[in-house]
Amino acid sequence: MLDWYTSESTIDYSEITDAANIRFGTNDEYTISDFIAVYPQFGSYTGEAGSEVWSGVIPEVVLQMYVNLASACLAQERWCDTWEVGMSLFIAHFATLYLQSTVAAGSTAAQVASAGTAKGFLASKAVGDVSGSYQSIVQDINGWASWKLTAFGQQLLTMARLVGMGGMVVW
Repeated sequence: MLDWYTSESTIDYSEITDAANIRFGTNDEYTISDFIAVYPQFGSYTGEAGSEVWSGVIPEVVLQMYVNLASACLAQERWCDTWEVGMSLFIAHFATLYLQSTVAAGSTAAQVASAGTAKGFLASKAVGDVSGSYQSIVQDINGWASWKLTAFGQQLLTMARLVGMGGMVVW
């Protein structure tokens, strides 16, 4: 603040930074093993330390890609004690979307294209003469879009809304 009787500024910039609700920092390491401890249905490591072998429903390189993406998107400084939960949900969400869009090697072009088609929400279904219709997520593309497509994404949304609450001032 500017004192009325002097021209000197007495602004405490640490208070402004706190009021801005912007968080900076680095994340602790989060590994595939950390993720698998929470969601073992996605895979496992077998063998002795140093010579472990990955076996899972998702290739290890793909899962590592989602671990890296989650770490880049979720700031531990903001999520605090809930960071590991957020990381796990983030990775599980993308791993589930990955599984929904994969087909067996050697599939036809039509099968690959069909697997990659966004289906949206199941809006209605019938049993006699089998029927089903989907509501597109395109209308919600400016909202939370694909996060609503998995239970993991929905849980992450709920937490993100709580973690992101609070005032924000830009000075």
